[in-house]
Amino acid sequence: MFEVMGAYLRTNATQRECPRDSKCSSDWKCPEQDRLPTVIQAALTVIGRREMPRDDGDDEIDLNKTCLRRATLDGARLSKANLRGADLRDADLDGANLSGRRTDLSNTDLRYTYLDNTNLSEANLSWTDFSEAHFGRTNLSGADLKGADLRGTDLAHTNLSNIYYEKSTVWPEHFVPPPSRPQE
Repeated sequence: MFEVMGAYLRTNATQRECPRDSKCSSDWKCPEQDRLPTVIQAALTVIGRREMPRDDGDDEIDLNKTCLRRATLDGARLSKANLRGADLRDADLDGANLSGRRTDLSNTDLRYTYLDNTNLSEANLSWTDFSEAHFGRTNLSGADLKGADLRGTDLAHTNLSNIYYEKSTVWPEHFVPPPSRPQE
């Protein structure tokens, strides 16, 4: 069932459907056309309620290159989700679980996203744009942040233990990151 919903979202919430020139952020009122269609949000809600996948199972949810801007995914269970290249600008991921080495958010647009109490531990976050995202008690332990853009974020209460990053990672102004773990 979840594979079918993922295919539906990849077909009906494509990057082509995503508005490009919107100034939809926490500082602007989003135009109605920028709001996520109800049927897309409903499918995401059902996917987010699935049981936590087992480590040995092949139960990845493929949502790569989807337009999920302004999605409400608070508390969603999205471990093993493939969100590579997705547009999640201004989405609500408060309390969501996107943890695990098989969770891929590389090249994802997470600008202005709400990530309070979100678990992104061990996730692939390489080349992800977190500009102006709202972090609060977010768990990034063990995550791959190579090339990630974290400008305009407040990482004061974020767990950054055992993270991996390179010179290409862009940190908030005046922020001193912890040492990077060795590349695996």
